[in-house]
Amino acid sequence: MKKARGRATGAANYSPEDLEGLFDILEEQLPLGGKAWNSAADNYNQWAEENGCPVCTAKSLELKFKQVSVMFIFYEVYIDTFTSAG
Repeated sequence: MKKARGRATGAANYSPEDLEGLFDILEEQLPLGGKAWNSAADNYNQWAEENGCPVCTAKSLELKFKQVSVMFIFYEVYIDTFTSAG
């Protein structure tokens, strides 16, 4: 029987610890293609199992990274816009 992967419907969002673990891995190997995301997911899931965090699919991790990246870029633009306007 295969181990369930990813987060179940209704599961809590990524915790700060989950995101820190993901970003530490991505800092060392920024994945640019599908195979690279699979490798990053393997590394993340090893870290997750060792730290009692849920394992995730490569696609789930890629989408979370893109979501957080867009939020960060929006925040930076927002801050720059309002701090330089005054």
